[in-house]
Amino acid sequence: MQAKNDRCTPKNSNSSMLKQTSRLSPKQRAILTETFRKMEDDGKRTGVNIFVRLFAEYPNYKAIWPQFQAIPDSSLMGAQELQKHAGVYMSGLRNIIASIDDNEALAEQLKKIALTHLKWGIRTFHIQNMLPEVLATVHLCMNGITPEVKDAWTTLFAVIASMVEDFRLDAEQKQNYRKGQGGLAGPAVK
Repeated sequence: MQAKNDRCTPKNSNSSMLKQTSRLSPKQRAILTETFRKMEDDGKRTGVNIFVRLFAEYPNYKAIWPQFQAIPDSSLMGAQELQKHAGVYMSGLRNIIASIDDNEALAEQLKKIALTHLKWGIRTFHIQNMLPEVLATVHLCMNGITPEVKDAWTTLFAVIASMVEDFRLDAEQKQNYRKGQGGLAGPAVK
């Protein structure tokens, strides 16, 4: 008989991911879909606006992306690298919104995003710090923002941040285990 160890159950298991995505109510999902349509009217400009605002508030975040490091702040807004990344960012949001009504598809999209962000060292606070810039951009695209719209985007970013953190912790735990710093102590119980 094997001893059960709950620490071996990854936080990023399918049931955990579905639990995260179920935090979004049907009304919030509809709001996200509607507001994203408005944002996507000029998607690349919207994405650029989000990142310009983010880098203005957190200049050190430019260092996360190697392609932005050599670009002077005064040239960033028109830089091809930012235009391209803004397109990738908006494409990621588009994929999330396209799967918003299917928890399993949504969990899969969020998993892809979380895993992609691991290599850049993105953590919960990075996601949380991006939210105000997204909300400000939604406000511009919608000519205002309601508490319901703010709540829907806040919930989505909380779900994304939680999943990024879960995958980061799981990867860290696996890395520590491989280094001999984690895992079960002693022989397995039979």
